[in-house]
Formats: sequence, C-alpha cells, structure tokens
Amino acid sequence: MTSLLAPNEIQTISGYERSAYVSGKTVLILENGDMKHINLAEEQPKMVSMNLVGRVTSFSVSNDFSIFAVAVEEENVAKVMVYSLELDIGEEKAVYGTQYLSQEMCISQAAEIIACLSVLEERVHLQTFDVKDGINNCTGNIIAEKVPMNWQITFCPADEGVLCALGGGTAYLLRASGGHIENFSTILLPGVICHDWANDVNIMFGNKTGFLHIYRETIPLDVVDIRKLSEDILTDSVNIEIISIRSTSRRLACQTGSGIILLFDSNAESGPDWSSCRAFIISDFRLKSYHSLSFDFADENLLYDSGNALQTISIQFLSKLNSFNGDVVSVRHCSRIIGARATESTIITLDDTGLFAVFSKFTNRVLCSSRVPDAFFFTVLATSHKLLVVTKTHVESYTVMLDGLKAAESIFEKELIMVCDTINKSSQFFNQSFLFLRAAVDSYDMSTLAILYETGFIVFRTEDRSILMSQQVAGRKDTKQILFSRDNKFLMFLTKSDNVFCVDLSSRKILWSTDYKLHFFQSMGYSNATLLLLNQKFIVSRIKHGKDLSNVNMHASDIGFSITSELIEGCFFLPFL
Repeated sequence: MTSLLAPNEIQTISGYERSAYVSGKTVLILENGDMKHINLAEEQPKMVSMNLVGRVTSFSVSNDFSIFAVAVEEENVAKVMVYSLELDIGEEKAVYGTQYLSQEMCISQAAEIIACLSVLEERVHLQTFDVKDGINNCTGNIIAEKVPMNWQITFCPADEGVLCALGGGTAYLLRASGGHIENFSTILLPGVICHDWANDVNIMFGNKTGFLHIYRETIPLDVVDIRKLSEDILTDSVNIEIISIRSTSRRLACQTGSGIILLFDSNAESGPDWSSCRAFIISDFRLKSYHSLSFDFADENLLYDSGNALQTISIQFLSKLNSFNGDVVSVRHCSRIIGARATESTIITLDDTGLFAVFSKFTNRVLCSSRVPDAFFFTVLATSHKLLVVTKTHVESYTVMLDGLKAAESIFEKELIMVCDTINKSSQFFNQSFLFLRAAVDSYDMSTLAILYETGFIVFRTEDRSILMSQQVAGRKDTKQILFSRDNKFLMFLTKSDNVFCVDLSSRKILWSTDYKLHFFQSMGYSNATLLLLNQKFIVSRIKHGKDLSNVNMHASDIGFSITSELIEGCFFLPFL
C-alpha cells in the first residue's frame, strides 16, 4: 500500500526477513509472510505489497534476473508461483502445486528449472519443476538421523541436473534425472553453515573458524583463511565465523559474524581473485540466524543485512578498508519493542537496545534509524519533527533526519533527580537519587514535561523548569504509564492494578476515575479525545469523557494466537507491537 490505511484496515509492520535484488535497483523483500518490493531508483521509493493470497515462506531470483519464484501456503495448500521480471513485477507467469510447503528454493543458471526443499519430521523432501510447462520433473528425499531445520540449496552453474543441499554440517550432492533426485555424494563438514558455487564446477563452504573450503564434488581443492586476506582487521578478538556467502561470475561477498563483509573480484572459470580483497565494516551489527547478501544485475551494488537494517552500498568506489554506513532500505527490531509513537505521517518505534526506527505511513518504508544508548522512553513532539528521548542519565530532544536522529537540545544533562518529600513551586533538581519510573515521562509539545516519581507527579515548563503542578497520588504508587491529551489539558494515568484516572491540569483535580478488574492492561493511547486501553489479547477498551465505549478486537489474521499485545499508540489509526 502507498497511502494511509482506511480506519477499519489492519496492516502488520514487522521488518524484513529475507531480501534480494530483482532488477535494476528494485529490491524484493519477504516480511511476515508477505512479499514486498521497492524501487530505489524512484525519487520517493515506496514499499509496495504484492498482495498475494496466502503466506509466503521462501523465494528465489534467477541469476539472469529474468524470473523469480515464491513458495506460498494458502488454506493448507502449498504452491509455487513464478513471475517474469520482463513484465510488471506483480504479473504472474505460472503456478505449480507442490506436495509440501517449501522452506528453501533455488532457480537453475538458465532459469529453466526450479528446485524446492521441504523440511519434514524424518526427512527432507526435494522437488523440481520445469519453468516452461510446469511439469514436476523429479522428486526425492534426504534421509538423516536428525533432520536440521536450517538448509541451503543451490544449482551447479554448469549442470542443471546437479544440486547441492547443505544442512547440519553435511553437504549432499544431488542429481536430478529420470524423475528422481538421488544423493550421489556426501561431504561431512563440521562447523560449516553456508555455501555457494565458487565457479562453474567448484563449491565453496564457509565455516565457524573463518575458513573457506573449496571442493570439486567430494575432492578438496583448497582451504582459504580469510584472516590472511583482510588487512589484519579479522583478529582473534572478533567473530570470524562465516555466516553468509554470495558468489556471481564477477563478484564474491563473504560476511562474518562480527559484521565484516569481504568483497573479491571473480570470474566464472577460475573463481575468486583472493588478492583483490576489499573489507567493509558494518558499524552497528546484530548477529541473526540468516543474513541476506545480494548483488544487482551489474554486480556494482551490494544488498546486505546488518541484523537490524537492510542496506545497500556501491562497490565501485570502495577502497581496501571501509567503515561507512550504506543506504537504508528497511529496518527490523531484533529485541523487544518498548515504545511506539505515531504522527500523521510517521510511526516511530524503540526497542530495549536503544534502536529507534522511523517509518513513513505514506511510503510504508523506513525513513531512518538510529541507536541512542540506554534510551528507554520517548515521545513525539507535536509541533516539529522532534523526539523527546529519556535515558538513564538525561532527557534530550532529537531531530528526525534522513541519515538518523540528531541530538538537538539537552533538557537535563545529569540524572533525573529531585527531592520528593515535599513538592512545591520552589522545588529544585539535584544530582542525588530520584526514584524514576520507566515510561513515567510524557510531553506533548516540549513546552511542558510530566514526570512521575515515587508518590506523585509534577508538571513543569521545560524552558525554565518552573513547576506548573505537583500532586501527591496517595495509594497509587503502582502507576504504570502517564499520557498527555493532544490539547495538553489533561494527564491520564494507568496503574498496574488496572485503575485509570484523568487529571485536569488547569484545575488540578481528578476529573474521573475507573477501576477495571482483571483486564491486564498493557498500555494506553489517545486518539480523537478517546483514551485507548490495550490488554494482552489485542482487545482495546475505550473511554471518552469518563464514559466507557464498546471494546474493539484488533487482532490481525497474520498474527499467531500465542502472541501477546504490548503497546498501543493512537493517531488517526492504531499500530500495535
């Protein structure tokens, strides 16, 4: 979608899972079972869903960029859908039914055969299809004592009848012919977790100790120590585990567990030129179980995965050693999300590592991401593109820029500390011990700031720190969250015991208070003069002017019933996390 959501429409934003270049500067992304694409050449790139019916589990793009295929599960029916890249990216070319749902796929060098791999309880099922007529060419199985969950499968560039499947530290060389897929050779490779073809006939395997093992069928040809190729940046102090390999007829990319990518020139006959090594250091890297690496058609741009972000870099101007950030395509949170805010044009999220992600509602893509160490709470300021960020040591405003968040103004430079025995307009802030509660700060336009302490709360002007209001809240020490109304006139409170009340900041009186029993509210938001209260099961209770409205069930079809809801934010529509 490229426009704002309708009021009754629910859309999930979860961040990318896998990705690849498909044509030009267009990137294909698998996100939460949905296929999306984005053309980075556009002036304002938009993340567009293909709106496939069913859940997508894997996809593959042919090496000549002529087709791509996706594996889909629709109402317990498994199928493979093929799309031509010579047409519009959403135009379907063919659909094939499969016996089992595919976890991994690959397309042959000439884009004539598609291979599918399905992980079952006691075996791995393999199936190939002829792209032209959809005939199920061959089927077979890999039998193992213990079937691993993570697999890779690739075609031999020189022979479309030969494949390599890697799983559990074992490489299975397969031959597909005569309707059958047979395992003709096996290579035991302890510690190996990724592979690709070094050239037309040699296979390259990356292991956990920083070695690339090169084989021709079962014959070992060479062992390459990547530490000797990389300007001494891969020392014993960094993780040299090789987690991902991507090889083409002109380039080889090799990614390590420390976030360092090594790039080599290559050719189809002799393979990589090890003397051509260029190293790229990812500044903010998080190790995940799968990391995407993909070259564009000209092998001049690399799409890579830093764990938290999907980014691109131009290879042409890289030197021997590089440490700058690439252009961000998408972002995902790898840790628990602890904060969310929405404006008319953006959704901003924060996880417990301090990573902020800013998403556009109009393009459905990330605008920027930044990490603020120790940040545990934030709010969006109404009159500008600024955030008020709270860390363990200070409160600062940050400006949202395309290249990240930039610190704009410090509200407090030291710990949030105050004496809270007696609160009055002469109270001062001290650098001692203020009992500061998580998520117990809110501000709407930065002109005023509300802080919750052990036995009450204060509201003060940020410009001169003069206190507008201070209030003891007897019996409500378990306050979970405070929230300003959008007109800055009211302050709402949610306690751990499901008590909700509203304070009028002008009269300093509690306007209304409601005790809910066993609702297990997790978060509250505010939209259209209505207070929104979210429980663990996506049920939203609504209060307007102190009166209860009907509840709303906001569970989406692509969210499992074992998943709990934690945060709510209200601004014309409701994002949940």
